[in-house]
Amino acid sequence: DSEKVIARGREALLSGDVAAALEHFGKATEMDRDNANAWLNLGVAFKLKGDVEDARQALEKARALARVDAVAEEAERVLETLPGGAPSASSSTHPTEPDDRRR
Repeated sequence: DSEKVIARGREALLSGDVAAALEHFGKATEMDRDNANAWLNLGVAFKLKGDVEDARQALEKARALARVDAVAEEAERVLETLPGGAPSASSSTHPTEPDDRRR
């Protein structure tokens, strides 16, 4: 299931393999498009890669899906560390998904 794929992505990220982590988290979002945790981890991996725009899009998607739980709070926290900060949740009611071609 998608949670197992997320766990493999976290293992890759912890070992420093950002490319493998992106692959796992991307697969998890394809398996379950509504999994806020998958989008959060994808956003963090994109941030570590230096891909600010895709990080922002994935984190906004996580925040929108999670609404008001811990995942939404973490997405907001990471968004605030990106250049330009985090736009308000109300300014982006339908965040776009990261460009799959750049993964």
